[in-house]
Amino acid sequence: MLKLVWEASIVLVVFSLVACSEPPFEGVTPESVVTLTPTSEFNPPTATPSPILRLTPTSEFNPPTATPSPILTPEVHRSFIPLAVVPERSERPQGNPSTSTPRGAILALIASPSPAPTATPTAIRDLLPDGVLRETTVPILMYHHVGEPPPGADAIRRDLTVLPSEFEAQLAYLSEEGYQTIHLSDLIMHLQMGSPLPPKPIVITFDDGYHDAFTNAYPLLKEYGFVATFFIITQLADEGREDYLSWAEIKALHAAGMEIGSHTYTHPDLREQPYDYVVWQVLGSKEAIEARTKGPVRLFSYPSGKYDEQVVEVLKSTGYWGAVAVSQGAHQSSDRTFKLQRIRVRGSYNLRDFAYWLNYWLEDSE
Repeated sequence: MLKLVWEASIVLVVFSLVACSEPPFEGVTPESVVTLTPTSEFNPPTATPSPILRLTPTSEFNPPTATPSPILTPEVHRSFIPLAVVPERSERPQGNPSTSTPRGAILALIASPSPAPTATPTAIRDLLPDGVLRETTVPILMYHHVGEPPPGADAIRRDLTVLPSEFEAQLAYLSEEGYQTIHLSDLIMHLQMGSPLPPKPIVITFDDGYHDAFTNAYPLLKEYGFVATFFIITQLADEGREDYLSWAEIKALHAAGMEIGSHTYTHPDLREQPYDYVVWQVLGSKEAIEARTKGPVRLFSYPSGKYDEQVVEVLKSTGYWGAVAVSQGAHQSSDRTFKLQRIRVRGSYNLRDFAYWLNYWLEDSE
């Protein structure tokens, strides 16, 4: 019964739909109805997931492999060697100081024993001035030649040349009077940072880098356990001039604890020169020495003692700590480290003259 009712309902719904619909378009038959089938041209693309791009960096853009930075440790500078303790002497060393040492004997000089204790290098990072004004009286002796003047030498050459026997007598006097030699850099560090000095400090310097400073002066310095500062004209070492220190001898002096400073490349008058020229002279010679000795060059000697404020500024900007002039005296101060006073030792001095002028400038500076 329910089945019949359900079928009757369906028939009524169909009849109603047919009765309410509009009449079909004229001429339209079931056979004329075209069924549109979408072509592939209009088919919507099948959605497929896009492939995941995996970017592989090339070697050009690969980030550098991180490596830990080395731990910085203070550099040990050969230039800064503690003061040698000079033993008391009742008599002068034996030997003939005027005998020249051949260049081939460099290694023998270095290897020969010295009466002074072996100095231990001090680790120094850099000069850090504390801004305190300090003044002190420290003589800086200025030498050039130590040897015999050549035949026919003019007055200038004779004045610049101290006989080896006189030089030996002067060292003996300094030792007997209790002087202890220090490097020029030790004096700078005392003035700028308050580093201690021995009771009677003295600095020995040699200008121009003459060969006889190595053959005649250096053996005597070793004999007394003294140190000195040698100012080098680097062009003359480059050219291998026979009368001047060779690079091998400069390196030997540095290795033996001597201090090496710059005296420019060609020894010109630096006053009123173009800025670039001054830089070339003072920085070029500094770098040339450092490349050979592997140690820092901190000190400078003005050629013929001549300079102006531009030269001083270039020295400060290129890493120098101080410079020596030729003005006589022994008074040094922290605000004049680029105008340090010296005492010229003339070739005409005998021992009495040497002692007189040393004490004269010491008293005058107090």
